[in-house]
Amino acid sequence: MVLKRVPASRRNGNRCSTRILGPSRRIVARTEHEPVGAGARTVDVRGIVEAAAEDEITSVRAECVVDGRSKVETRVVGPAAANVEVDVQRGGEFLKGGWHGDGVLDGGTLFTQFSHFIDIMYWLFGDITNIRGNFADFNHQNLTDFEDSGVVTFDFINGGMGCLNYSTSVWDKNLESAITIIGEKGTVKVAGQYMNEVTYCHVKDYVMPELAPSNPPNDYGLYKGSAQNHHYVIQNVVEKLNNKRTITTNVLEGLKVVDIIERIYQVRDQQWKKKR
Repeated sequence: MVLKRVPASRRNGNRCSTRILGPSRRIVARTEHEPVGAGARTVDVRGIVEAAAEDEITSVRAECVVDGRSKVETRVVGPAAANVEVDVQRGGEFLKGGWHGDGVLDGGTLFTQFSHFIDIMYWLFGDITNIRGNFADFNHQNLTDFEDSGVVTFDFINGGMGCLNYSTSVWDKNLESAITIIGEKGTVKVAGQYMNEVTYCHVKDYVMPELAPSNPPNDYGLYKGSAQNHHYVIQNVVEKLNNKRTITTNVLEGLKVVDIIERIYQVRDQQWKKKR
């Protein structure tokens, strides 16, 4: 079963219904929800279709009622190739003491350093299968219990293939965090040290608008991390607790990222073991 996020109206005060269609366009699940607020883009529908039988979902339709009229949008992801490359610097000072680098408490490089990028990939293309990979530890032999670099290839369940290249062995400072998407009707690359710049966009019948500058990176002293966007997530949680907005990231999304990382690490553990 393929479960996807769907677009929803941004207008407040209107109700939206989401229908999940099976192979013969039979409705296998339906729910109603508040439209997504101004700070969000999608509504997650996985929770409402988990109980639906093993139907092969062919499309997801979001029917939003606005001013008495229905506006139906369908999100379609065609065949594509995607490459995610994340190369950052994480040295001894960052890993000394505490839980960093511990096989039990830390969990691994993908968990502590790169889970956000796997989440982005999942948000865009869905789940993965047919996972293969190569793993190595180049510069952290006495600092961590796991790899510092990996090259992982896989197929997307929805069609297309992908590759994840990651490393924490970059000297001195972060090199790049990038995703390249090669689709049937266009190519896009978002890159920069913090995946904060659209460096290439060539899509049929589309002109990319001028984008506002991204927020500066978080400065943690020993290293710099992603752009300063955490406050948007915190604000959404507070507004949800006050019943002012729908939650934009639920627990199922986090669990799915954990599931993908665990399956990658199952492949790693079958073929590679760190030498101390």
